[in-house]
Amino acid sequence: MSSVTRPVKELRGFTRVTLQPGESKSITFRVGPDELSLIDRHMQRVVEPGRFDVMIGTSSATQLTATLGVVMQINNNLSASLDYYNVDITDAIAPLNSLFAYQQCFNANGSSNPTLTYAGSKYCALILRNVQSGERSSVDAPFINTGSLKTDGIDVAVNWRHDLGKGQFYINSLMTFLGKYDIQDAPGTPVVHEKDTLQTQDGGQYKYKVTNQFGYNFGGGKAGVALQWRYLPAIRDESLARTPTSNVFGVGSYQSFNLSASYTLNEKINLRMGIDNLTDEQPPVVGARPGDNNAEVTRADYYDILGRRAFVGVTARF
Repeated sequence: MSSVTRPVKELRGFTRVTLQPGESKSITFRVGPDELSLIDRHMQRVVEPGRFDVMIGTSSATQLTATLGVVMQINNNLSASLDYYNVDITDAIAPLNSLFAYQQCFNANGSSNPTLTYAGSKYCALILRNVQSGERSSVDAPFINTGSLKTDGIDVAVNWRHDLGKGQFYINSLMTFLGKYDIQDAPGTPVVHEKDTLQTQDGGQYKYKVTNQFGYNFGGGKAGVALQWRYLPAIRDESLARTPTSNVFGVGSYQSFNLSASYTLNEKINLRMGIDNLTDEQPPVVGARPGDNNAEVTRADYYDILGRRAFVGVTARF
């Protein structure tokens, strides 16, 4: 039983699979602390102890169900959870890697397009150019059946509380440690070790990621303040995983702070306010190289692009 009302069912992951007649594929979903956490009545993201039913199926009406237990209640003030995942997918479905398309079109391996002609490789047609200047513009990246994807790692969540004055001080931490992230762009191609790399197109495979929240709930449970600290370590450009001599710069470490507060007027009205990106941290440039600072490119899914901003909100229940 959670501390706040939750939906009976929630979608936590899905994938689209294309099958030929008689074909079958294995699909893997990862369920960790991020997928099991919730926002409690104090506007804190926590993983609460209890039982979780994990359902898999073609719709919410038909599924296979398994029960997953999480969270170790070490004492009244401290709880923790540890989740190890190991994923091994053959014929994984993923967007085409743009650098791989260039390598195949321009015969980087010596055999993919030996004639160096437009028709010599199916990947050449996916490279789009500016119609006026002829310069490279972008790469069409459809979802394809790649060779394989193998990854493992550990997710750790720690929640600690301590009475302080008339209220309670708390620290909630979510940490992810990546063991490996190995992919094949197509069946039979070399395995690419993408741990500790970031690219402009697909995801970032950080060695670790940390999100901490420090807060205080005032006596009576009506008011609370919290400071969230999110940290991402420095990371290499993905091109280095494919070409060790690449001169594309990596990205330095990044951190951001979000300040929030809430106050409950009565059983029906709750006020909340805060400042996101408190220190006005600027997003780093992704994909820069000597002579080309690539200044317009970043990753908004990892780095804040809006700058410092304040918000005020009201939740009313009728």
